[in-house]
Amino acid sequence: MSAVENSSLAELTAVEYLVNFSRIVEEAARLIDSLVNAYVDGNDVHKLYERFIEVKTKAEETKTIVMEYLVKSSEVMRYSRSYIEVVYDFEKIIQHLDGVAYRIVLLKDNNVQLDRELVSTIRVMTNIIRKQRDSLELALSKLTTAPRKIMSDLNEIVKLEEEADDLFRRITFHVYSKLANNLTGLMVLKDIIEYLEDVCDDFRNIGEEVRYLALVRGI
Repeated sequence: MSAVENSSLAELTAVEYLVNFSRIVEEAARLIDSLVNAYVDGNDVHKLYERFIEVKTKAEETKTIVMEYLVKSSEVMRYSRSYIEVVYDFEKIIQHLDGVAYRIVLLKDNNVQLDRELVSTIRVMTNIIRKQRDSLELALSKLTTAPRKIMSDLNEIVKLEEEADDLFRRITFHVYSKLANNLTGLMVLKDIIEYLEDVCDDFRNIGEEVRYLALVRGI
């Protein structure tokens, strides 16, 4: 097998790994939605958080497997550094979502009540994150076969991140005004909103790395 063929095969495998990793992120994001619903409905959030930890562990194991593959393939695989950066960003996303999940548990344990607008904001931001992930998977699925067709998917990730930024700016004042007399609730909810915004930023960073990988293919 030629060097070019080896490189192409390595990239195909790497992309498949990244798509699978993104699906673990989707699973984590869905659990955030479930945690929010449990919190609002007064149900147990601790069991859901235990499930989240299981997903986090799966993500950590996947990261190790993918990184080992990328390091082993680096001699034959062009631009392996970009694929490694994507893995690091996926890891950041899982860590940030874990921060969100844990703080929802803290809100519940401290009996912090959120109004409808704050709950709605969290749901909107998690929905943005899931849409970003969907667009990323579409882009990754076409990266090695039709790189010219992925730019609209990547632009959608950027657009969604800008929506999240705007939402973050608008809700920050609301958080301070509603929880001015509850320092614990204020700090915890502020962390939740910031972590969700960080996830949107992480997806944008991944999108830009994938954009680079498409551009070096000569589109």
